[in-house]
Amino acid sequence: MGSLFFSGELDRIGEYPSLWDTSFQVFFVVSAVQAFLLNFLIFMCTRVNSPLITSITGTVKDLFTNVLGMTLFGDFPFNLVNMLSIVICFSGSVWYSRLKYVASIEGKAAASGPNPPHEAQKP
Repeated sequence: MGSLFFSGELDRIGEYPSLWDTSFQVFFVVSAVQAFLLNFLIFMCTRVNSPLITSITGTVKDLFTNVLGMTLFGDFPFNLVNMLSIVICFSGSVWYSRLKYVASIEGKAAASGPNPPHEAQKP
């Protein structure tokens, strides 16, 4: 709030032409509620699951969000550079999630100690 005051942007908020428009206020409140719910659900996902699962579900959510945005809105230019950049971005995200998963599995295995030797079965 202090940065809004010192930068002078707080005064500009009152000058916004649609500030008192009912539809703007409804959409603003709906957007704020959705942001709160998203953060709350991410917190609950991390609390119930592991941070790794939250990272993986976030990657999948981002993939679906981008695909929906590209198909629902007509202003996305489908060209090689854009598609290649999206593929590289998501490949890196999936690779990072896999590396973290492998590291967590190896960490759990190292923490549990060596496996007990199997008993020889009698005929």
